[in-house]
Amino acid sequence: MQLRGLDIFAAAATLMFLVFAAVMHHDMWVDAGGPASRAEFFMYACLAAIAIWVGWLYLRQYPLPAWALVAVAAALALHFVAGFVSLDGRRLYDHVIFGIRFDKFVHFVNAAITARVVAELVRLDGGSLGRLYRPLIVLVVLGVGSGVEMIEYSVARLIPDAGVGFYHNTMQDLIANLCGATAAMFFLPIGRRSPESSGLKGGGGA
Repeated sequence: MQLRGLDIFAAAATLMFLVFAAVMHHDMWVDAGGPASRAEFFMYACLAAIAIWVGWLYLRQYPLPAWALVAVAAALALHFVAGFVSLDGRRLYDHVIFGIRFDKFVHFVNAAITARVVAELVRLDGGSLGRLYRPLIVLVVLGVGSGVEMIEYSVARLIPDAGVGFYHNTMQDLIANLCGATAAMFFLPIGRRSPESSGLKGGGGA
């Protein structure tokens, strides 16, 4: 079986998850946000690990470029750094910059990264969506973001004082996702190629 970049990414992410699980009870995590924050982010880490494993099984046939894997890793790292790194006694997530909570910047960046990776998967699959190409990718990102908000709602119901936020927070998250995905579609170049030039014609898997 040929080793692919996604294999290395999944293995590295699994290792990081195991390290995170091993040290989550350390005082540094408690100081960063308290026991509720620790439980919240451990749940996120478990779900992220499951998503990575499912993605590895389903997407392994696609020769994702290194930039896409690095971008996904950066998105995950940004989420956890913002949740655990403290500045002036508060998590980065809780800081407000130019009147906007830092959490929304994270949503914007992660949505932009998701849009670019989805666009790359469409390109690798040889898909041709015509004029609907960009709008449909934005809608896919919004769908993924809605799934994340459902997870956050579950966390809020299961973990008291998790700090997820309420209705306004959810709507602001979705708006940030829309802005990030739209920026990725309209302000960044997106290359596409035909099925003949993609490496997947005729089921070109591993």
